[in-house]
Amino acid sequence: MAPTPFAVSADYTARGYDASAFGSGVLDMRLAAASRFVRAQCPTVDERITDGELDPALVTDIVCVMVHRSVPADSHAGLTQVQQTAGPFSQGGTVANPHGDLYLTKAERKSLGCGGQVAFTVPLGTYPDECDWLTDGSSSSS
Repeated sequence: MAPTPFAVSADYTARGYDASAFGSGVLDMRLAAASRFVRAQCPTVDERITDGELDPALVTDIVCVMVHRSVPADSHAGLTQVQQTAGPFSQGGTVANPHGDLYLTKAERKSLGCGGQVAFTVPLGTYPDECDWLTDGSSSSS
């Protein structure tokens, strides 16, 4: 059985987004897909919500904005640039997300507490006391 999505169409419209760009039932499927994506990228999100470490409304907000970014290209919501000309009737635009991909921004990943960077070091050789060549082959100390 699939886990409950973090958002449904009523959550999407309650946040002021226009659902008319999606066909019947498509919005709820996109919200469920975004919820699965969040769970895949942040495997502890459900546990953190249960433990009270993460506000479920924040996750709902993030899932809704993910879907809003994936609005179909024929909607003006997905345009980053629009050009219009009155005379020979020209119109153009640049689509921000032409394939409607779902993704999390760095800020959203940070808000969810997942995908943080980790710093580490990698030893490039052996330790100096194990290097015979440093002491001309002698390992005795005077």
